[in-house]
Amino acid sequence: MRFLKAAPPEFLIFCFIEPLRGRLHRRLVSQPDSLMRRTAEYIRWLTHHLPRFELFADQHAALVRHIPTQQWPTGRIQHYARNFTIETLAWLVRSALIRRLPEELAAPTQPASDKRAARK
Repeated sequence: MRFLKAAPPEFLIFCFIEPLRGRLHRRLVSQPDSLMRRTAEYIRWLTHHLPRFELFADQHAALVRHIPTQQWPTGRIQHYARNFTIETLAWLVRSALIRRLPEELAAPTQPASDKRAARK
């Protein structure tokens, strides 16, 4: 995962949409108004401190939040990791990703050209 430019050791949380460049990935990640793109932008707007969520539309790990752990006190790593996980999940719930993702996954994945033809 060189694209992250991580400084190990790191604590990472990912959201994967497979297959990369597949129809579902394009709809949920790479399109301009995709669910992952809107989620990343909304959470970035809400949060003013690091680490922020990052969107990687051309990677398997589409939505990522990571933090270097080398400055965490050795005896507090589990505590900090739990806090990071809870805070990350809270942002994902607040952004409505947790609610919207199952709906998006269940939605029909017909090509955009078929949708336009159906509307006429």
